[in-house]
Amino acid sequence: KDRTRRYETANGFALDLERHLKSEPVSAAAPELGYQLTRFVRRHRAGLATCAALLLLLLAGTGVSTIEAVRANRHAAQAKRAADELAANLYAADVLLAQSAMRVGDYGLAQRSLTAHLPRQGARDLRGFEWAYLWRLCQGDKLAAWKAHENAIRTVAVSPDGSLLASTSSDHEGKLWDARTHQLLFGFQPADCAAFSPDSRLLFTAGWTGLIQVWDLNQKAPVKSFSTGTAPWESPRAQLAVSPTEPLLAVCTDGNFYGGRGSVFLYDYRTGLQLRCLTNSGDRMAFSADGKLLITGSAGGCVTVWNVASGQVIKQLQGVSGIASLAVSPQGLLAVTEFWSGDVRLWDLASGKESPRLRGHPVMAWQVTFSPDGRMLASGSSDQKINLWDVANRTLLASMVGHQSEVWSLAFSPDGKQLFTGSKDETIAV
Repeated sequence: KDRTRRYETANGFALDLERHLKSEPVSAAAPELGYQLTRFVRRHRAGLATCAALLLLLLAGTGVSTIEAVRANRHAAQAKRAADELAANLYAADVLLAQSAMRVGDYGLAQRSLTAHLPRQGARDLRGFEWAYLWRLCQGDKLAAWKAHENAIRTVAVSPDGSLLASTSSDHEGKLWDARTHQLLFGFQPADCAAFSPDSRLLFTAGWTGLIQVWDLNQKAPVKSFSTGTAPWESPRAQLAVSPTEPLLAVCTDGNFYGGRGSVFLYDYRTGLQLRCLTNSGDRMAFSADGKLLITGSAGGCVTVWNVASGQVIKQLQGVSGIASLAVSPQGLLAVTEFWSGDVRLWDLASGKESPRLRGHPVMAWQVTFSPDGRMLASGSSDQKINLWDVANRTLLASMVGHQSEVWSLAFSPDGKQLFTGSKDETIAV
């Protein structure tokens, strides 16, 4: 043995024995890293075993998590492919639905089908040239359109000078617009209907409460108001008409669109004085061009021609069912639309003779109006169309589309070149 490797004392030997028993490195052994690690492992066997077990569990968990993540990513990719395929199929179905809807004239359904695919944030835009093409087509024939109310539009009226447009809706709200720029000027309520004076200086409004207001359009404020009294009926709706020749206002506030009741009151709108009451006349009304006659009717049927000066009945036109609307041309031609019918019926007021019907709407025509010169007649219907007729020849000139729902109100511009329409879709179109 190498004498230099011997213990110098018995105490050194004893210390090494003690270290050996404690699994600590002994001084007699070579100071190699492997030997020291072996001793360290023996000395901390329990702790290292625990650490090793924890490490194995961690590695196992990591492995399982990795496998599950791979599976989840694979399932997510499959779900995305399925969602993309479903979206593409839905898009194709809605494009076909829009085509079919336009083919039958339901432009509202066509627009809703296409609007459903406007791109949302973070979503893929599936629209192609076919969407843009159909979107242009389903805008129809309108020159302009805007959302005017929060409910169905009941009436539209254009001032005689063509500068202003008034509209009212089913929620008894009225609005005044610039007819050229379509900008809102001011609102008014309660109002079921509105009409302008012949000189375009005044606006008349009437509401279901019986309140009638006269607005000075320069001041943009009411300068006079009077009342017919509180309407006693359930769900009443006011209607009015302005004489083209005299300061007369015909008003009915106790009528009902679907009911056969209502009486028209005649007022001098300069003073607010009530001149007479046309009892049980109905709530649809229109003055003749010379202002001498007032023609009335109701949902109960029967058209009555009144002498404005005397308040006497001149004649009645029988064989009419529930009247939806009526209008009188400058030539003395009466146009009437009836409930649940798309026909427009025509009478000569002087002779009382009825002309052949204008048949163009397959469903109910809500409103009819003549152009200022009386040469054309427009009718709006539940089929979302506006038919334009040649009065002299009794022929259909055009069938205009673009609204998304029933067309309830119509008004020509004073020059007859534009037609303003109000719809159940809450928009006004030109």
